[in-house]
Amino acid sequence: MISGILLMMGVLSGCKGPDHIVNSTADTRYCAPMIESVIRFNTEEELRLVEVERGYQMQNCLVLEVSHSGCGTEEVELIWDGVLMKSSPPRIRVKPQLNKDAMCEIKKFETVTFDFEKLLQQHGKIIVILPGISEPVQLDIN
Repeated sequence: MISGILLMMGVLSGCKGPDHIVNSTADTRYCAPMIESVIRFNTEEELRLVEVERGYQMQNCLVLEVSHSGCGTEEVELIWDGVLMKSSPPRIRVKPQLNKDAMCEIKKFETVTFDFEKLLQQHGKIIVILPGISEPVQLDIN
């Protein structure tokens, strides 16, 4: 019953056709925008680090299973340096980061979604390079 509800949430959301059922911590009805910032991309702030466990596509969104330290008031943002590498399909490097310093030592695991609809409409396919994952994630508009 619960997996049926989660599957239905994915199908009815603004993201594109589920390959996987996202666990209950992901809100697939809203895929957060990427933040384009060379300064934030190139800044390493230890209190804002996010580890990527896994990434995959769900509809027009990149879904990330992540872990980080935190108190519960931080949000994971996806930072892009704005560079679209010349390849076929184009590649981009992104980095998940907390929106504010995590001052707690509590380890949190969550699933977050990010909107790639605009880039997918422009290019059809995008290869996303993420820190901590050996294989890039390919997103396809289908």
